[in-house]
Amino acid sequence: MPLIPYLVEWLQDINWPIASDVSKLLLKYPKETIPHIKAVLGSKDEMWKDGCLLYFVQKLPALYMIQFKTDVRRIYEDPTPGELLEEVNETAKRTLDFFDKNRM
Repeated sequence: MPLIPYLVEWLQDINWPIASDVSKLLLKYPKETIPHIKAVLGSKDEMWKDGCLLYFVQKLPALYMIQFKTDVRRIYEDPTPGELLEEVNETAKRTLDFFDKNRM
């Protein structure tokens, strides 16, 4: 779906009225969306990372969610100064807790 990269941009600020609906749409295409979310998690936009973790990664079926474990663990265990400032590492911790509960 060629629109996915543009839709992922709407997750940059989850407070935008359309962001929640866009995240629900993207969850219907997890396989196609995962590479774009992984790129966000490797970026320097901490608010975007946080929104992607909360509104995409944590809502994925386990089959797809597990693909983010390494990225999420890095954010939690070795956060950048920006991730610490924006507390993305705390969101990553909650995401890892979810992995643990589901034995991933």
